[in-house]
Amino acid sequence: MRQLYSVCIQLYGLALLLISPFHSKAKQMIAGRKYWRKDLTKKLMTIGENRIWFHCASLGEFEQARPIIEAIKENNSDTEIILTFFSPSGYEIGKSCELASAVSYLPLDSKINAIDFLNVVKPVKAYFIKYEFWFNFMTAISCKNIPLYFVSSTFRREQLFFQWYGGWFRQQLNNVTHFFVQNQKSFELLQSNGIDNCTKSGDTRFDRVIKTPASANRNEILESFCGSDPTLILGSSWHSEEKMLAEFLATEECNFKIIIAPHDVSRRHIEFIQGLISLESTLYCETNPNRVKNFQLLIMDCIGLLADAYQYGQLAFVGGGFSNALHNVLEPATFGLPVLYGNNHDKYPEGFDLASTGGGIRIGNQAEFNSVLKRLLSDKSAMQVAGQAARKFITDRIGATEIILDLT
Repeated sequence: MRQLYSVCIQLYGLALLLISPFHSKAKQMIAGRKYWRKDLTKKLMTIGENRIWFHCASLGEFEQARPIIEAIKENNSDTEIILTFFSPSGYEIGKSCELASAVSYLPLDSKINAIDFLNVVKPVKAYFIKYEFWFNFMTAISCKNIPLYFVSSTFRREQLFFQWYGGWFRQQLNNVTHFFVQNQKSFELLQSNGIDNCTKSGDTRFDRVIKTPASANRNEILESFCGSDPTLILGSSWHSEEKMLAEFLATEECNFKIIIAPHDVSRRHIEFIQGLISLESTLYCETNPNRVKNFQLLIMDCIGLLADAYQYGQLAFVGGGFSNALHNVLEPATFGLPVLYGNNHDKYPEGFDLASTGGGIRIGNQAEFNSVLKRLLSDKSAMQVAGQAARKFITDRIGATEIILDLT
């Protein structure tokens, strides 16, 4: 089975290479991994006595790793942090992490790459975030007796590990020193499958976002755009959310401001949004504090500003919830915004938990979206109660970082 798995990894690498001339993300992944040995060796010229390796799939996982990294560096500034990413969307943001001695793409998961990587980095322990299951790396880590911790993980019964044919994959979990899971269901699922080295710690993102309001950067363009008007922020949106908002605006008077921060900020997608929504719009990168006041719709044609933007909103509609790829609902919640999102988010337990407190509202169709949005925009008291519930959802769930560090 391991040979078959390794062949699949190689085929995946070949597919990336073949499509890279036509696919910008694949091109970044190929280019970023090309000289990983040389780059890491150059960055790590000294022999580190206390190197800790963090691996994240993308930006969301980096947000889960960051509170642990910050706490480690605060307690021991001499610790060297090695940070790797699988996806360009994580690497492009994470490469500027000031707490890391080296930031790199994770090489493809072959046996040779795994051994070479560990020989270059020489970590004393490793933290993999959420569900980055790379089995050749996990085996190599275990063979070198390096503690491996999975952090903020979630498990579901339908995953490959827990199927009748998933024995080999379930066996690979034995290479993990300890699992720190987000919820009780994940904990019980591991326990019922004989995996006792697990702790229900919660999600480290709560420790990250609880600090966001106090450290949020002021943004004169957003401040001027919103003014005293109620503002809906469409965060990390996909076509589903954008089309749903457009349908609402086609039948209802728009007496509020709208900020759209799409997941895809390519020129093509920005033009799609402008053609979809009839409101006169302006782009963030093409406006200024004086000019932006004249518009009802502001489109963020850049990345990295959404988390701070939520401080200026009253209501959030977060993308990905209609395709089981829910984006960050904690960022708006920490600012006390009621959060709307699609109800297809089985992989993201925070979607269920936030809704159970009243701070989140799961949307199933256009009629539900129209009804919820009209109600909240017309009832300031209901908006305030939901916003307070969202903020309390955050404050009640901090502390995962301390639990993890105490046990590792």
